[in-house]
Amino acid sequence: MPIEENKKHAYLIMAHNKFDQLAVLVDLLDDERNDIYLHIDKKAKDFDRSSIKTKNAGLFYVKPMSVIWGGDSMIKCELRLFESAGEKHYAYYHLLSGIDLPIKTQDYIHSFFKEHTGKNFINLDQKALSNREFTRRVDWRHLFQNIIGRSYDPFMCRLRGLQERLISLQMKLGMKRKEIIPLYKGANWISVTDEMIQYVLTQKKLIKKQFYCSHCADEVFLQSVAMASPYRDTVTGRCLREIDWTRGGPYTFRSEDVPMLLRSENLYARKFDIDLDRKAMELIAEQVKK
Repeated sequence: MPIEENKKHAYLIMAHNKFDQLAVLVDLLDDERNDIYLHIDKKAKDFDRSSIKTKNAGLFYVKPMSVIWGGDSMIKCELRLFESAGEKHYAYYHLLSGIDLPIKTQDYIHSFFKEHTGKNFINLDQKALSNREFTRRVDWRHLFQNIIGRSYDPFMCRLRGLQERLISLQMKLGMKRKEIIPLYKGANWISVTDEMIQYVLTQKKLIKKQFYCSHCADEVFLQSVAMASPYRDTVTGRCLREIDWTRGGPYTFRSEDVPMLLRSENLYARKFDIDLDRKAMELIAEQVKK
């Protein structure tokens, strides 16, 4: 019996490399109760669509764009994924990167969200909210962030220096961007309802005005819009991702971490590296693909 469209879950995946690892992730999500939406970075040169296959889940490719770390291209890509999947009005939408893995079975995951229907699993970083230092990411316009990214080659260093001087000039001239809605911060990896996705898509003009030309505002825009929405009371403050910021930025899980991950109350974990520790992914897959 076919699964009703609005009872299915949509997995929205952003990937730019390690496509053999992406194939493992897709395989673990390959369930008739899911559809999978893939965004492959436009800069990727070695991606072969035939390497990614599903037997049970729908598989859809989103029009590619170039995504640069820290730039508003991250926000634009997420919105493109939301728009593509949002047309079908899924029960839940899960945003993942290509280096994440589920750490629970699909039966467990679907049972969890059925039990918590209506809840939006969006992380709120309480430490950041208390010191408010993160607002600098959007207070001033970072004009070249979509070019600079993480690069530190000589040209990018000069461009980064110019960007900092322009931010200083904005400060001197009092050009601080108006806070249209109260700002919140947290992990950009989320599991949210159709109601939340549809609301976010109605706020694209606000998002453009408040969050474009920013620095790492992909960790700010969704939280801020969600907490300004009619659904703010459904936001749990948790994102259901096991992420270790103590040992890394974030830490890459190894084989010895797998027992801890499988005991976790979270549903997903990031991050993994198939070249660093393939066995860790194999151990997860053995338990999850049951």
